[in-house]
Amino acid sequence: MRASKKLYTKLSRWYSEAEGERKNYDWQWFTYDLFVNGDHYARYDKNTKQIVGGDKTIDGRPKVTINKTYTTLRAVRNYVLRNKPKPQVTPENLTEDTLDQATNLTKWLEYKHERDRLSMKTKSSLWHALKYSVGWWQILWNGEDIEINVVDPYDFYPDPRARHPEEMKYAIIAVRRRISDLMEDEKYDKKMVEQVSPDNKEASSTVKGRLLAHERGTSTLNSGKKDGTVIVKECWWKEKNKVWVASLAGDKFIRKPEEVNTRQLPFFRLRSDVEPLQMYGQGWVKNLIDANKMIDSAVSSIVEYNLIMNKGKYIADKGAGVRIVNNQHGQIIEKKRGYNIQHQPVAPLSAAIFQQVEMGDRFLQDMGAMQDATSGRIPSAGSSGRAIEALQVGDSNNMAELVDNLEEFLEDAYEYMLWLASQYYQDYKNIIPIDYTGERQFMKIIGETSPVVDAMGDQIPEGVAVVPEKNIVDVSITSWLGFTPEARKESLKEIYQFFPDGLPEDIVLDIFQVSNIADVIKKIREKKTQDRQDQLDQQSQQMELEQPSSDGGEAAAAIRTIINGGMPQVPARLSPGYAQFIDQFLQTEEAQGLEPDILQAIQNFRDQVVQGVGR
Repeated sequence: MRASKKLYTKLSRWYSEAEGERKNYDWQWFTYDLFVNGDHYARYDKNTKQIVGGDKTIDGRPKVTINKTYTTLRAVRNYVLRNKPKPQVTPENLTEDTLDQATNLTKWLEYKHERDRLSMKTKSSLWHALKYSVGWWQILWNGEDIEINVVDPYDFYPDPRARHPEEMKYAIIAVRRRISDLMEDEKYDKKMVEQVSPDNKEASSTVKGRLLAHERGTSTLNSGKKDGTVIVKECWWKEKNKVWVASLAGDKFIRKPEEVNTRQLPFFRLRSDVEPLQMYGQGWVKNLIDANKMIDSAVSSIVEYNLIMNKGKYIADKGAGVRIVNNQHGQIIEKKRGYNIQHQPVAPLSAAIFQQVEMGDRFLQDMGAMQDATSGRIPSAGSSGRAIEALQVGDSNNMAELVDNLEEFLEDAYEYMLWLASQYYQDYKNIIPIDYTGERQFMKIIGETSPVVDAMGDQIPEGVAVVPEKNIVDVSITSWLGFTPEARKESLKEIYQFFPDGLPEDIVLDIFQVSNIADVIKKIREKKTQDRQDQLDQQSQQMELEQPSSDGGEAAAAIRTIINGGMPQVPARLSPGYAQFIDQFLQTEEAQGLEPDILQAIQNFRDQVVQGVGR
């Protein structure tokens, strides 16, 4: 695809459409940002085109800001991320290869999580979602490895006709870049960059630019050609089942259109609340503003009362000539003779003011889903353990939607990372993950589409993880290390689905120290196999004591071979004790607990022994 004038016109039209549709949201976000930043009395003056009203006094009356909106958002974010969500690949079945691959892929994702600081990026996008209702990640291949970028919702312009990221026909990221940085970036055409003139805008969104100017003040930085900045529009679009990307700066194509090997537009949305069939929701701040204003107003009245009443209030005749003299003798109040001065009684402050503060605080707790008990403060209404637990459970219910949205967001992101690895990891990538015990491990990762994997065949070397091209494994989000009892119980429930007949007690206890389900499943299988062999050996020894011959030992060895997946030889000379041992074993509880195909294989072998087949 050529960088034609027709394409430039189309991309510019898309940007104008998306920017126009986003303006209403920009103004809402502008109000939210002012409030979260503590500028509760600020507003935008259309005449001066500046943010005004940030004074601490208005008409001589104090205006106090109690920024509980910010603290509520911070508490909600910390509560949602208290378990540090991390990726975990769940095996599709119980074959040894699948279990090993699931374990290795989980370790790779955990390694990416730590190395790329995805916990901080998750916090950033969750903060965006709480303020603006959405947060965005961009995940792409940068030529060397998989890169995850946090995208500011102000800088991201999705297809305005799309109701969901999967419906987006195009999406545009518009960010400020130094021209000198563009010259050094290999993605961009240096000849075209040299023709770009700096615009020195703070941001592509005028609302965001005003916020930045209000926070930073007037810029005094040099804005020459070399140090100047320009808004770069990175345009992604789908056309004929292919994904394309190009970059515009000013009226120039600084990155020519190129096809990208990806199955979708590389943007992932984190929602704070679900608004059906809409790209954006309400966010967390919208419903907290009025409650916070109630607290600001009431506390400001209390401060104003204290400033006036604590100094005293007097009624004096006009012209009384009141004068205060402070010296070594104390404070002397002088007045003209014949004039009256009376001290005004101090009226107590109305209880309604304090009730308003409590009411606003209660509204904030209910709408912000952050009760005193959850934030670590014992509520005055109930201090019993059950009352505190009930409040915390209520907050958990109120934030369940946010937690579900975060899990869905991370699941989609990690599954896409696995797909990118399957496509672009053509050579071995050496990684050194650290398990939950702190032990370092050495692994190699390679994509399934690599020619190296074709040469392997079915023989995958130990310590090598092959990332599948298709999503034959699921990515779920579990608590990091599973240290909390709730996380360990969830892991136990998922593992129990594979073993409905029950789990050994020591394995169940070990689960509460291990979070990787694939590792636990493998360990359970090894444990059960060992238990079967031990029980079989005990039965063999007991029967040999009852009937001293080698028949029992030989039959036990044959049964053990069948359980391990082999096929024993039929004995050349049949003795009555051989078949009798197999019959006795088939009646034991151990035999009844075997898988049906293994039990049938033992029965078939017993019939061959009796009929003399194979001798």
